[in-house]
Amino acid sequence: MSPLNKRPLDCVYFIYFTTHIIFTLFCDSLVIFPLKWIPSFLVNFNQFQVKLIKDPFMNIFEHQLDPLTSRHYELIWFRTFVTMEFLLQLPFFFYASYQLYFDNKKSLKIPGIIYCSHVATTVLPLLATFIFGLPEYLFQDRLILFMVYSPYLFVPLVLLADLVLLDWSPAKAKTS
Repeated sequence: MSPLNKRPLDCVYFIYFTTHIIFTLFCDSLVIFPLKWIPSFLVNFNQFQVKLIKDPFMNIFEHQLDPLTSRHYELIWFRTFVTMEFLLQLPFFFYASYQLYFDNKKSLKIPGIIYCSHVATTVLPLLATFIFGLPEYLFQDRLILFMVYSPYLFVPLVLLADLVLLDWSPAKAKTS
């Protein structure tokens, strides 16, 4: 087993997955839960984040069920993406982090290809919205959003290429 710090690309993937666990739990998933379930410090952090980068999707108040005070119904597509992230991707983040740490990338091959393909199809509409939509936003605001979200497309695309090019032959049994 080669140490993680000797495998720079795997180290990038490991950092990506471990940080994504934190962001999924404490940032992204807030939009799918009722406000009363969210601790006040996370509500405050969410509002700070929304204000800082002017994120049009992550404001938890716009995801509440009151149609008179929220954009809940027009953001169902986004809530669906986040629900998939929470239910399907989050467990994979733990699995991928573990396998990368212990230099077992071959076990990531099939689930990783599925994950990378799925994530590309969910992040791409967000990036397209930031670049081609949001006419009320200044170019620099759209660029900041693009830069914040783009690693969640580009790292999985690099990982996808890495996994596709990985040796497909089964691991050889060690002989003594």
